[in-house]
Amino acid sequence: MARSATSGHIAAALPDWITPQLTQLVDAAPEGDQWLHEIKFDRYRMHARLDRGAVKLLTRTGLDWTHKYPLIAAAVSALGARQAYLDGELCGVFPDGITSFSMIQAASDAGNAAGLVFHLRPSASRRRRRRRAAAH
Repeated sequence: MARSATSGHIAAALPDWITPQLTQLVDAAPEGDQWLHEIKFDRYRMHARLDRGAVKLLTRTGLDWTHKYPLIAAAVSALGARQAYLDGELCGVFPDGITSFSMIQAASDAGNAAGLVFHLRPSASRRRRRRRAAAH
């Protein structure tokens, strides 16, 4: 851990990779207002790790795919944060909003992120807070 010279706060080391919480196939979605549901995009699950300007785009198994999506990595680098670990989905999106898995694959082959979006997933702790708040 390093101490910040300006604030005196101790900065925690950013993890190299975090095992993602994966979905589970069920026959029916749970009912009730304590549950949140996400739209299923046709996408790649992706983590974006930003550490003092250095970006890594990591698959759900920890593979480094930064070289496949350099424009997405550049966008993450421009966020204005020193450190961040973002859990998201890399989606190919047509102008009408329809997602396309083949668009993501073509962008990977060409190193071109045109039409791709990095959609942030709600964190597990944020989902728990929303469930607790809805219960009260």
